[in-house]
Parts: sequence; structure tokens; C-alpha cells
Amino acid sequence: MTPSLPQLFGGVILAAAPIFATVMVGEVGAASALPQASPGPHASATPRPSKAPADEYFGQLKMSILGLRHRIDTLGKRYDVRTITDDDLIHDARLIEDGIDRWRTSYPRDPWLPLTSFHLAELYMKVQTGTARARAKAMFAYTAHYFPASHQGHLSRVRLAQGFPPLRPEAPPSPQAIPSEAPAPQPLPSEPPAPAPSASPSPG
Repeated sequence: MTPSLPQLFGGVILAAAPIFATVMVGEVGAASALPQASPGPHASATPRPSKAPADEYFGQLKMSILGLRHRIDTLGKRYDVRTITDDDLIHDARLIEDGIDRWRTSYPRDPWLPLTSFHLAELYMKVQTGTARARAKAMFAYTAHYFPASHQGHLSRVRLAQGFPPLRPEAPPSPQAIPSEAPAPQPLPSEPPAPAPSASPSPG
């Protein structure tokens, strides 16, 4: 007797079932053998802020970012009034360099970094010695390299391209120049002192 179409299709399906099951088991096994993506070691960690907090300290001086910037200003003022020797200023400035670089390593996108780095380069430019001039070039190059998109990075590239003026004589340091911390500011008087009376000529 000739089998009907339903019987033929049923036989085909039954015959193909073991093959289909074998293929599915193989695909499942292959999928399970693939390496599973695992979260990175810092996937669940809180993202590091771009700005350094005011109470974090950097470098050998263990100074905050505000302290580093204030120290540059202080050294510049002491140089202007010559209450610090050139060698002492460069010594302290190199320690500031260390603090800036540690700061950059931890917070490379901190927007205050380019300005502080450039400010230190300008301080070195003020000092009229070969050692200070070499450090100025190094700091301008540092600013241009690590912060190329910043305004200070652009100014540093311009300075390096223009070159540096020749060294000029500078006033000798004051006899009171000391290598310690900058002196504490004196309190301002509430009122300016009255001028001393001038001596009147005696009658002839």
C-alpha cells in the first residue's frame, strides 16, 4: 500500500529529529565554551574625579594644589625683593615641580594643572641664571607636552618657538636673604602714620 503524504512527512520529521537535536547540543556546547566577558577590575569602582581635592597633598613638600600655587607666588615675590638667593629659589622650585608632576599623575585632567605648570615656568624665567633658564625651557616644554589643548600649552609652544632673551645682570640678594619659609606678612595698620613735623627755622 502506498503511504499517504502525512505518513511520509511524519517519517521525515522523525528521521531528522536526532540530527537536529545533535546540532542543537553542539551549538549549546560551543556557546558555553566561549569565554564570558567579565567586568574589569574597576568596573564597579567610583570614577576618579578630574579635579584634585583641596585636602590632598603631593610631592616631597606634601603640599595641596593651593599650597603649590601659593608657594610659586611667594617665591616670585621674594625674588622681586631679593630676600632669597637664586640657588635657594631653584631648589624650592624643583620641589614644586615634583609636586606638580605627582598631581598630574593622579589627576591628569585637572584644569588648574596647565596654569600652575606655566606659572612655574614663568617664575624660572625671572631668575637670570643659566640653571634657571634651562628649567624654564623644561617647564614650558612640559606644559606644551602634557596640556597641548590648553591656552597655557599654546603659550608655551609660542615661547619655545620665539626663543629666550639673553640673561641680564640682576641685583644681588639682600643680606637678610634666608633659605627658610617666606616671612609672615606684617599686619597692616588701621590708619596710615601721620607725617613727622618738619623742623621750623629759628628766628634770625
